Amino acid sequence: TLALLVLIDARLTLISLTLFPPLFFAVNGLSRRVYARSLAVQEQLGSISNRAQENISGIQEVKTYVQEEREIAAFHDLCGEYRRRNLSMAALRGAMLALIGIVTGLGTLIVIFVGGAEVIRGRIGLGEFVAFHAALGMRAWPTVALGWINNTDPRGAGAMRRLDEVRQARPQVPSPLDEEGAAVEAAFRRQHPTVTSCPLTFVAQPGFYCFILVEQ
Repeated sequence: TLALLVLIDARLTLISLTLFPPLFFAVNGLSRRVYARSLAVQEQLGSISNRAQENISGIQEVKTYVQEEREIAAFHDLCGEYRRRNLSMAALRGAMLALIGIVTGLGTLIVIFVGGAEVIRGRIGLGEFVAFHAALGMRAWPTVALGWINNTDPRGAGAMRRLDEVRQARPQVPSPLDEEGAAVEAAFRRQHPTVTSCPLTFVAQPGFYCFILVEQ
């Protein structure tokens, strides 16, 4: 499409593309801010999930010490902060899409104004100008699609970072198995006339799974 625009009128093509470099830098800056706010939303959602899990697992303690109102207020505050962060991110995303639409529309107005003047002067024909405007319209959708991708990608990156943090987290309670492994001894009794027990000793390494089948 760009080659067709240059073929029709190189000067008008250059004028129509003058707004795209500022748009690129503006969208790039907004994308970084969307990523930061998306990460903040994910972290707040994690805080809400942790609070709910703690209250559900410790419901007896909450009732014993009469902390229902306190926990309800704390959960309400967490949800309010989550709503505030979501609205902040939604406003930024809306600003990004609005900026792309405004710049695209402004570029179209500039092309119509300058191209119309060129048609009046006789520098280009009316048919060439109509073809140029149609080709420029074909470039509008890729621009909007690119803005949509830049709008969605930071949210996915923030969610993926949170998933990586969860997957790479290590439990605070130490495992009974040290780094070199530990000997684990188990005894199995089998219902057999001659064999009454079957002692078994093996080494279990961290992350090692052992499946034992016992014949009944």
